[in-house]
Amino acid sequence: MDPAKLALPNRLTILRNWRSTGTESPTQGGDHLSSGSAFGRQWAEREFGRRYAGEIADITSKYAKYNGWRKPEVITPDTFSQINFNEADYVRAAWEDLTVRAEAVYKALPDEKKDAFYQLVLHPTKASGIVAQMNIAAGRNLLFARQGRASTNAEASRVRDLFRQDEATSNYYNHKLAGGKWNHMMDQTHLGQYTWQPPRVDMMPAVCELLVADSDDYAVAIEGDVSAWPDHFGDAILPVFESLNPRTSYVDVFAQGSQPFKVNVTTENPWIVITKAATPNSDLRYLVSIDWDKAPVGESKGFIIVSGKLDPIRISVPAIRASDTQRAQAKECFAAQNGILAFAASKAQRRTQSGGVRWEVIPDYGRGAEAMSVFPALTPSFIAPAEGPALEYDLYLARGGDYTVTLVMGPVMDFMPDRGVRIAVGIDNREPQMLDLFADRTAGTFLGATWLEAAKDNVRYLSATVKSLESGRHVLSVGMIDPAVVV
Repeated sequence: MDPAKLALPNRLTILRNWRSTGTESPTQGGDHLSSGSAFGRQWAEREFGRRYAGEIADITSKYAKYNGWRKPEVITPDTFSQINFNEADYVRAAWEDLTVRAEAVYKALPDEKKDAFYQLVLHPTKASGIVAQMNIAAGRNLLFARQGRASTNAEASRVRDLFRQDEATSNYYNHKLAGGKWNHMMDQTHLGQYTWQPPRVDMMPAVCELLVADSDDYAVAIEGDVSAWPDHFGDAILPVFESLNPRTSYVDVFAQGSQPFKVNVTTENPWIVITKAATPNSDLRYLVSIDWDKAPVGESKGFIIVSGKLDPIRISVPAIRASDTQRAQAKECFAAQNGILAFAASKAQRRTQSGGVRWEVIPDYGRGAEAMSVFPALTPSFIAPAEGPALEYDLYLARGGDYTVTLVMGPVMDFMPDRGVRIAVGIDNREPQMLDLFADRTAGTFLGATWLEAAKDNVRYLSATVKSLESGRHVLSVGMIDPAVVV
């Protein structure tokens, strides 16, 4: 129970004040454990003083949030993608930054507050971060080995170092914290728990080591692909760039031998912008973006050329620039030119209410900056989807066709015996589709197939297919049917 001294008072406060908790939204002072909540700041001020209360409340909120991306004990080397959307790098950087912040507060606190802060804030932050970073480094090690990078061995060393840090953190908690008062509190094994059965011993994630040749050979890897060139049979093609969703991609050039190498990275097209980025190892990373003022309208393909001692390696850069008409139609919309679109639930252009029932932001929750839920939490269900409060999103689709709308939902339990937990999805004036998180109760409830995934990742997914949409502007509506949903 000792490591739960923060969570338990929060839960007890909610139980004591359950009527007001169900009425107030997080931004109105409800008893929610987030950086903006009254409880989080009050707790931090009570335990550690006013000076650092805001920073401590934010740290405790974020380590809980980051652990919600995947529960630490079931993180594996392939949990976070190494090649898509910079996911693994984003998660690693988030944990590194949070740990630095927690350590800074620890150093600044008076000595009589440090043991409590370590126990309640620094240890869960640092220990959780170590587990995530260790598995991310192991995943990078396996990817680098597949690509033949000389830096593979450095990632293996990083994994081993983090494994030792995990042991040292547990030992400090058991034997030195508060003079050894909490001995054995952190004895439970927690590394290598790839199912719900705890491992017999803590196991470091598997790593590879390479025998690096004495050469100045090099190769190229790109975003979105595990392969490396020049020895791969397929073409090197970066993910599509869209002018309505500007972004940056990358090309990596890395040593395959122990000797330094020389390359030139250039482009044939004036609209492709290449910028060399700083990297933590000997690998070279070149950021790729598009100067849309110079790019031709419509679909184009340019090339990046990596040249050196080897034959030139050509990397395709596909791009779609919207026309003036398309840009005008897409103004203030979430826009998709290539058929794929993702956005935060909290970014709805409009929120409708019904009899005081409304959608409100839950700060610091989920995979983005915030999430949305219905308040008052104890409101009755709306049987007719059109009558309930809704979130409305303006969309622009450059391509017509069939689309799938996927909602990323909070991991609510099946707590109503006579119904599931439902939500409505509608497009324009079409009849809304009613979706149920527990349409398959066997899979969705305790120990079912989808329950297991929801328990690991703290999300559930609902999808609706929309047929024969024309290109152009549309309105997506997400409507409340039952309370207790989080999007």
